[in-house]
Amino acid sequence: MGIYNDLINQAVSFGRANPVTALIFAGVFLILLFRRPKLVFSLLVLALILVTLYSAIINTSISAKAEKEKLIEKSEQQPKDY
Repeated sequence: MGIYNDLINQAVSFGRANPVTALIFAGVFLILLFRRPKLVFSLLVLALILVTLYSAIINTSISAKAEKEKLIEKSEQQPKDY
């Protein structure tokens, strides 16, 4: 659930930093919601899927990088036999 909390926090901070842009975006969203609800919900589902995939890829790469650094550190600590 942390993925979506971060996304909501970023949206709120964007809205506070750029209120005019946020109001225009909200207005366009509401107009599209009433005129073409199927399109809006389809785009919303697509956006949620893409955010989830992006977050999974980033989390996997971060954990893989940390594991790689541990393995490198471990191999550097072992004495080398020549």
